[in-house]
Amino acid sequence: MVLNLNGTSVKLEPIVLVEVKKFLMKDAFILDLLERAKLMQESKNQIEVLAERIATLPKDFELKPSLDQPSKLQKTRPKLNHSCIS
Repeated sequence: MVLNLNGTSVKLEPIVLVEVKKFLMKDAFILDLLERAKLMQESKNQIEVLAERIATLPKDFELKPSLDQPSKLQKTRPKLNHSCIS
């Protein structure tokens, strides 16, 4: 079999081809690949929703404080958790 990679043809030996097919057909590989694709799609959807929301903000809206807020909350989270447990 001849495989074309980036314009370069590579001849795969039959034994290598068999091993590659076995690897690609493993359930674990396929399930992992599907899970990664699902996560990528979810991330893409979240980014699109965020972009749509940002587009509706007034032109003079200062975005930086809003973007800094989650990192500030992350920094204070351990303190809040500790004070709630104590």
